[in-house]
Amino acid sequence: MKSFKTTGACTPDKNYMVDLTDRIIHIKHMVDAGQYFTINRAQQYGKTTTLAALANYLKDDYIVLSLDFQGLDEGAYRDGGTFKQSLAQMILDEYEFNGVKIPSDYFSDFKSICQTHTCALRMADIFRIFKRW
Repeated sequence: MKSFKTTGACTPDKNYMVDLTDRIIHIKHMVDAGQYFTINRAQQYGKTTTLAALANYLKDDYIVLSLDFQGLDEGAYRDGGTFKQSLAQMILDEYEFNGVKIPSDYFSDFKSICQTHTCALRMADIFRIFKRW
């Protein structure tokens, strides 16, 4: 039996919710075209539900990472090198704890960033990995 949910992501087979199909297809076209988009609204407008549905819809065509920067402590923002190491570690954590499949050569690149002295790191190092991906 379906119910109304007032917090967190909704699941179509368990909760009453708006059909997101058209919205998700439109966002996928944007992703395919390399376009940027934002999902912003007030509480209870379906942001988390939309992102969960989008991740599910994209998983066969893309490697989907769900990163929460709220989990980083202030030290991660100390300088660019430290932030890049924190970002690389978050991606490796997605592999280790959430089963996200990361191709081995990319995995090695992120691992290397985690082990490199922060002064030697540039943001371009992370972008280069994503561009190849």
